[in-house]
Amino acid sequence: MKSELMRRFIPSENGDNDIKRPIFTAVPNESTIISYNESGTPLSYYTSGEWDFYAYTFKRGAREHGYRIIWDESLSTEWLQGLRRFAYELLWEYERTNSTAITTVISKVQLAIRLAKTLSEHGITTPSQIDNTKREIVYYIIKKRNLSRGSCEAYLSVLNSLSRASVTNLTFTPIGKLAKKLSSKSKGKKQTLAIPEPIACAIYGQAISEVERYHAERHRLAEFFSGYIKLLSQTYTYASVRDYLNSYGYVSITNFEPSKYRESKENTAKFGWDTVSGFYNDIQAACGAMISSTTGMRINEWYELTPDSYQTRTFNKTTVCYLVGSVSKLKKGTPKPHAWVCAPQTELAIDVLKAISEYQRESLMSQAQTDKDKHFAQSLFLKFDVHDKKRNKATSSSALTTALKKLPHRVTYISKETGESIVGAQMLPEHLEEYQKLNNQRSENVEIGEVWPLLSHQFRRTFAVFYVRNGFGSFMQIKQQFAHVKVAMSMWYGRNSELATSLDLRIDDDIQDAIEEMNIELMTEVLSDIYLTDKKLSGGAGKRIDAKKRAGVHVFGSREEIEIAVRNGSITLVDNGTSLCLNPSCGRLSCKVDPSTSALQCKDDILFDQHIEQQAQLRQRLIRRLENLISCEINQPNMISKLTVGIKACEKLMENHDVTFSPYDFKGAA
Repeated sequence: MKSELMRRFIPSENGDNDIKRPIFTAVPNESTIISYNESGTPLSYYTSGEWDFYAYTFKRGAREHGYRIIWDESLSTEWLQGLRRFAYELLWEYERTNSTAITTVISKVQLAIRLAKTLSEHGITTPSQIDNTKREIVYYIIKKRNLSRGSCEAYLSVLNSLSRASVTNLTFTPIGKLAKKLSSKSKGKKQTLAIPEPIACAIYGQAISEVERYHAERHRLAEFFSGYIKLLSQTYTYASVRDYLNSYGYVSITNFEPSKYRESKENTAKFGWDTVSGFYNDIQAACGAMISSTTGMRINEWYELTPDSYQTRTFNKTTVCYLVGSVSKLKKGTPKPHAWVCAPQTELAIDVLKAISEYQRESLMSQAQTDKDKHFAQSLFLKFDVHDKKRNKATSSSALTTALKKLPHRVTYISKETGESIVGAQMLPEHLEEYQKLNNQRSENVEIGEVWPLLSHQFRRTFAVFYVRNGFGSFMQIKQQFAHVKVAMSMWYGRNSELATSLDLRIDDDIQDAIEEMNIELMTEVLSDIYLTDKKLSGGAGKRIDAKKRAGVHVFGSREEIEIAVRNGSITLVDNGTSLCLNPSCGRLSCKVDPSTSALQCKDDILFDQHIEQQAQLRQRLIRRLENLISCEINQPNMISKLTVGIKACEKLMENHDVTFSPYDFKGAA
């Protein structure tokens, strides 16, 4: 047992815990301090019924239950003693000397408590009973819970941790094989739904339309919300509140419905509160949908957006729009700055959020006592009532999810097959093929005629799918945009789930060497086709290489020379999804070349016949979008010009590769 000085985990902005270093208690007791509040005053003690660590997070929107350990008093004294000791050592002796996020430790202890409760219900009422004679009983209990493989691994891992801490006397190996055996076959890896393009366009179009309308009214909306809250703080009557709300025309209330716990009609009930706060949440959800659909942001990253988040920078006469916030997933629990490239229209959403949350932000700022309070007060996703007793002042993710689910029901669009006007973003027969291809390992099933069950994480996956599908870049750029650690995770979002099998590999040096050899072999093979055959090439680099070969100039004389060049790094090849590129640092997010015309403009691009097939498909999608803009009489000259150039660029490439097609009639379309 360590008896050295241990760190007192004092809350701080940067996550450093070096304000004080008291003696670590080898035998903790009722006076042993576990956690502190923001001012450094002891908050939780070793024998407290709850260990509260909410002061230790600097994440806006962090949920309180994720920072609490609640000790289940229904457990036996032996279980509680063992689990408390286990948690104490995790927090202070082992984990806190490393850089592990405190939420990771808390989650592990919470899982251990649930496991102890389940074992107790099956007769294992003390941890000392868990020995080799109880192995099969433990297997039975885990299997009975009908868990996924990942959940089974988590349970077995916690049991092994309890054994290492001398709480129990039984270990389980190998965890991976056991988890596979004990897991439910129906709980395999499921993937968040990607939204079929026509449905996504309808939902995104609705969100954009609402945000544009709110943007024009944003100052009046801010006045409406703040005025209502101020009115409730005064002496008022039901009639005065009703008249106030109806005078703005945003919501309408006609009948009084007393609060569940308040029956008085005068001065006690919050008249119209659910209606007004629901409208406030609907606006936040529409803005969030617009933001995530153009960036792929997670819902918990919305909370890190502030009034200054939308920014622009100009590179080589090209202006790039981006949102500045922070990410904390896989960042040891501490928010780290991050930027997401976005569409210019995203600024409208930020402006709307800035306006409607102004009263809440000013209220919190006026009461702020610490830097952390001031930090939290800058969020654009603050809840409507920031004066409630809860410490988390952000709109709950459940409230935003409820508001998001209502968005598809407000959609009206025209079926391309029947011409019928459809109310609600419904799954139609014409969407089925695309839906099934995108979601072959779907987390849920959407039936024909059902309104799309929108969830925030669908924006993230849909962004990745269509980013790659439409030739805006590769998975490397998705990795950068999403702040992923591994490109395999980006592939999981952007393609079918079988591409994420690499996440399950435990790669050793031999396997890594084998994969490297395979990559060299594949790159050599493709480069040999480029430099040593007479295959038709397009693109900036493709044309140069083609011209040299016709002139009898050969960069490489043999396949062996190409392999040597690949191994020593003098030549490389990047697959951008729609073309090959000789620039190893190529990134479509930072590339000044428009992806729809890059094959003609980019000096490093190479295209084969198979890429031209993709260009033909891209041409059809660009034509559909152009015709939609024209038919809807949407006046966006820049977009029309971009689509026109993109269609002509695709046709030029198809012509170079002798693909038969009829040139698009731009005059007829207009």
